[in-house]
Amino acid sequence: MTCRVLHVVGGMERGGIQSWLMHLLRAINRQHYAMDFLVEVNEPCAYDREILQLGSSLLYCPGTHNPWRYAHKFAQVLSTQEPYDIIHSHVYSFTGFVLRLAARQGVPLRIAHVHTDRRIVEVESGLVRQYQLRLMKAWIEKYAVVKLAASGDAAEDLFGPGWRQDSAVRIVHCGLDLAPFKAVPDRPRLRAQLRLPTDALVMGHVGRFTAEKNHAFLIEVAAEAIKLDHRVRLLLVGDGPLRGKIERRAAELGIGERVIFAGERDDVPAIMAAAMDVLVFPSLHEGLGLVVIEAQAAGLPCLIAERVPREADVVPTLISRLPVEEAPTLWAKRIMEISAAPRVRRDEALAAVVGSTFNISRSLQEITRIYDGDV
Repeated sequence: MTCRVLHVVGGMERGGIQSWLMHLLRAINRQHYAMDFLVEVNEPCAYDREILQLGSSLLYCPGTHNPWRYAHKFAQVLSTQEPYDIIHSHVYSFTGFVLRLAARQGVPLRIAHVHTDRRIVEVESGLVRQYQLRLMKAWIEKYAVVKLAASGDAAEDLFGPGWRQDSAVRIVHCGLDLAPFKAVPDRPRLRAQLRLPTDALVMGHVGRFTAEKNHAFLIEVAAEAIKLDHRVRLLLVGDGPLRGKIERRAAELGIGERVIFAGERDDVPAIMAAAMDVLVFPSLHEGLGLVVIEAQAAGLPCLIAERVPREADVVPTLISRLPVEEAPTLWAKRIMEISAAPRVRRDEALAAVVGSTFNISRSLQEITRIYDGDV
C-alpha cells in the first residue's frame, strides 16, 4: 500500500530545504512513498520539471498573507486529491496554521519541520508578529504529531528551550547525495567557463540572494581581500530578490569586474572542488547551513559565521569561524591565511562526510521510519 505524503513549502526553487527534498525524492522508494508538493508560488521554479518527471504533483496554494484565503484553497486542494497519510510542513512558524488545517482535513500524521533559527531576527519584531509567533507555536504544540529540526538551534527556536524533554522532537540532519563529489572535475575548463583566471584566488559563496545570507557584508569582505591580493575574485552562485542590489554595490566599490554572478547552477559539487579556493559564508542566521556540508564534501576550506550551528563542522580542519560583527578587513585577512594553508586531502574529507549523518542514506532511513509510524 502506498503512503501518500504532502510536503508544504514556499516553492521548489534551489535552496537548502528544496535541495534536500529533491535528494529525498530521488532516493526514496516511490512505489511505496508518493511525495507531492504544496507550494505558494505559481511561477516556475528550478525543480518543478524534475518533480513532475519523477511522478510527483505540484499543488498551488496561495495566500499565506491571507489566512482565510489560504484555508479555503488548502481545503479545496486536498478535497480534489486522494487522501494524504502525512502532511510534512517546512514553512517555519506558518506550519502551525498548516497543521491545524491538516488536522481538520483528517490527516493522521502531521509533521512540523524547522530548518532555520530566526531568534536573532524575531526578537526585534513588533507586537503583532510576536503574537503571531506565540499563536503559531501553540498550534504546532497542539497539532504536530512529530516535530523535526535540522539542528539543535533550530529546534530551540520553534519548539522551545525544553525541546530535549519533548518526546515528539527529533533532530534529523538533511542528507546529501554525495556521489557527485566523487568525480574529479576539469579545473581549467570550469574556471574558463566561469571567466576566472587560472591563477585567481576565488572566494566562493552558494546561496539565494536574501537578507539572511548577508551578501552585502560579503561584498565588503571581497573589496578588502582584493586590496590584499589582486588575484582575488568573488564567485557567487545562486539567485534571488537582492541580486540586483548586490550587483550595484559591487560596481560602487569598483570591483564589479572581479565579482562573477554565476546564477543558479546544477554543478555545485564541481564548482566547489575546482573553481573555488575558500567558501565564505557570513550568514546572519542559519538552521544548519547545508552549503557548508557540501563544501566539506568537496574538500573546500570554509570561513563561516559564528552563528552557523556547530553541527555543521563535520571536518573541523576545514572550518574557520568569525563573528559577523568583526570588520570586513579581519575577514579578508583570515581568507588570505586560509588560502595559504595546506589543504586537507579531498578524498579524506569526502569520506568523513559520507560516514556522517549528512549522507542521504542516513536521513532517508530516519524519514521513512517516521513515515512508517515509528514515532
